[in-house]
Amino acid sequence: MNSSEAFAFPRLCSVRLSSYRNHARLETAISDCTILCWPNGSGKSAILEALFCLLNGRLPQDRRIAEAVRDGEEASVLSCRIERDAGLAELFGIHIDTSKSALGFSRAGERTTRTGYMRALGMRAIMFHPIEMNLLYLAPALRREFLDETAALADADFVRVRREYQKALVARNRMLKSIREGSAGIPDLAVWDELFIDRLAAYMRVRMDICDRITAFFAEGVGESLEHYRLTYRYHSKIERNATIQDLHAMLSAIRDREIAAGHTLSGPHTDDFSFEISMWEGARDATAYLSRGEMKHLVLALKAFQVRHIRACLDVAVVLLFDDFFSEFDDAHARTVLDRFSWYQLVLSSQRDISAVREHFEGVSCVDITDITNT
Repeated sequence: MNSSEAFAFPRLCSVRLSSYRNHARLETAISDCTILCWPNGSGKSAILEALFCLLNGRLPQDRRIAEAVRDGEEASVLSCRIERDAGLAELFGIHIDTSKSALGFSRAGERTTRTGYMRALGMRAIMFHPIEMNLLYLAPALRREFLDETAALADADFVRVRREYQKALVARNRMLKSIREGSAGIPDLAVWDELFIDRLAAYMRVRMDICDRITAFFAEGVGESLEHYRLTYRYHSKIERNATIQDLHAMLSAIRDREIAAGHTLSGPHTDDFSFEISMWEGARDATAYLSRGEMKHLVLALKAFQVRHIRACLDVAVVLLFDDFFSEFDDAHARTVLDRFSWYQLVLSSQRDISAVREHFEGVSCVDITDITNT
């Protein structure tokens, strides 16, 4: 990549953290390729999380407000500057208060709503975690989280859809346990079935849209590293794709005795999974059993590339890519190959080892190796 391939605006140009996780105060410029090169435990991931929060208007899904604020403090303040044109930058901020259940938003120093903040921002961020390199090997919950994160990044309303489904699921599970224990009867389940099916239908509409888009993405091919294979995305669910409300009631009725015995709901998007198949002359084979570990990593990176495309297609915004300890999974040669794929995006990478090969790879593009920044 060279300087003639400069990034289009808008672009992230700086970030400031106050009392966020282990950082009392931190401020740094953000460039086209920013490298956080610190040892373990120094707070690299916290900086990436803060950028994720600022550009997506929410904390990562596994981070609670109380965990985001530095120990001993009551609130945290995050801010960033986004350049709209050469020399013209706008300030965006998020206030995290442990006494409140929601984040506070500001633009140019003035309070605003989350909707107004996100509309004006014109950017989103995608996080690359090392554990995701094993996405297709580990528990189904991790793959469901990938689908939900993809939906949430492109559609702010999905966060509400998912939350309402989870509330209905918890309430229904509580009733199933009460029936099992004899403190409630089967007729008491009817109202919770109605609520659960309503929330399930809304959730599945979003989930199936994401799956259709992934299917189409992989039908186009996924690049040189996997060009010799014909890969097919498979979504696994106990619920029929075109199930009607009546079908869902019939399904719950058929498995009611089993659910009461188990004390929880056995079918729904919270139990679904996905996988990839490779078409061979003797038939389809599971990708995890056939592809090498290196090829599986490239398959996961193709899924992340889908996330980027999906966000851009749905929102028409700039995307910043956050690579958390990325180089623990790739040697320099493979890292360069991966970064070539994403070289048109602004990158923030963390590493605990020397990555001179990456700096050389980005010669001609402003590349900041952060080893001494304002941090008190």
